[in-house]
Amino acid sequence: MDVPSRPLQVDGEVGSKRKLNPDDDGRTPTKRGKHRPIDGSATRPTTSGEHLWNSPYTKLSLYCSEADKKIFGIHFQRTHKKTSASQEKSLYEPSRLSIVKELGYHYGEAGRIAMTSLLAPYGLQPREGRQKTRLQLRYGNSTSKVYTDGVFHDPSTGSVVAYTEFAKMAQRRAKHPMTLLPSAKGEEEKENRKHRAEEFARIKPQKDEEDAQIALMMAAMAQEMLRSGDRGRPGAWARVIGSGRVIGSGDNEIFMYRSWVPRRFVETFEADNGFVVEYRSISLLDERRVINQLDCLLKERSPPSDQPGAAAVAKH
Repeated sequence: MDVPSRPLQVDGEVGSKRKLNPDDDGRTPTKRGKHRPIDGSATRPTTSGEHLWNSPYTKLSLYCSEADKKIFGIHFQRTHKKTSASQEKSLYEPSRLSIVKELGYHYGEAGRIAMTSLLAPYGLQPREGRQKTRLQLRYGNSTSKVYTDGVFHDPSTGSVVAYTEFAKMAQRRAKHPMTLLPSAKGEEEKENRKHRAEEFARIKPQKDEEDAQIALMMAAMAQEMLRSGDRGRPGAWARVIGSGRVIGSGDNEIFMYRSWVPRRFVETFEADNGFVVEYRSISLLDERRVINQLDCLLKERSPPSDQPGAAAVAKH
């Protein structure tokens, strides 16, 4: 199964100056034109980027889908709750436990402030300005934005951690189809509504906690860490912290995601170099366990000895 070595476009621009179609005079087609099916059909599911390569509009907001996870060789895996070996008394200070409780009641900027306090003991600082909730994903001459609800970094190690609220991520997902098509009237408006409904159904995750957009955040973080760090590193640990209430859950929960993202993946975006996203969840009512699991998640780890891609792991 051939997979184009190009990631999907997310919340960025398609570059109006680039030609999307092969030239009529027979010159070599652009990369996008080369990978586009000639007859409009495809032998595999179409990625978000391919969906809109033919679009005449230049400012588009795309979203990763279930099909994209398979195409890029990305898999989610719920893991058992591990316990940190740390016995530091400071780990369970009353102030930190109260911050965990606040996360269950605060959202938006207030939630980000609470998360800032929770991550401060690990040396993680919030980004400010335009980049405080944005990650960038680069490919070729293009740069796309991947939105979060907070980006934290450790200046001493170069580590980056993203924070997202499921409710706000769902809002961004719901608004996404509206950005794809311009307003219209009559029959054209009916067609637009149909396309928007199809796009919303396409990007809706089967499980909220396994939204493909989380994997895209990880790819963007890993790419950034690998660009700024040692160029000989084979990959990077990417971590995402999510909070909110998922379908079937009575309590607000915190979800912790981690994955070793191979350098080859962020350079090629091929399924053979994909990765596995491990995650676990804890009720925000269990403050001590939340702190314990954060300790497990955020401590630096050595790369896996075999550095398996998701495609290889999925076979076992």
